[in-house]
Amino acid sequence: MRLGTSIVVLLVAAAGTAEFALAADGVAAVGCSLHGAVWGSYSYRNTELASPFDFDYDGHGPSAAASGLFACGAWNAQLDAALAADFNDFGDATAGSGGGKLFWRQPEVGAFGAFATYGLSHTEDFSG
Repeated sequence: MRLGTSIVVLLVAAAGTAEFALAADGVAAVGCSLHGAVWGSYSYRNTELASPFDFDYDGHGPSAAASGLFACGAWNAQLDAALAADFNDFGDATAGSGGGKLFWRQPEVGAFGAFATYGLSHTEDFSG
């Protein structure tokens, strides 16, 4: 028999958009926009396994992410970041990642671009 519960609470959710025009001397203005979103949550997990395992697992931890997109004409630049932590009966773990994309997009033609990302993690084993 397995009994499990999980509770997730969304802490913060926000999104926004700003539009503006960039123009150089003698060049027509190009429509540009900046879009962004941020969210966070906190979760609690409890799992119990009965015979033959007699296993009980409790864990909790926060997570958050943010993303921003700058679009100017057909050119786009996007940055993303995320972080999560899990504190449980067996040890603590944190993980995060960040990255970016630069791409050119024309809906009638297609898209072309490049991206890079970096991830990290840290774990502390239970020693008690």
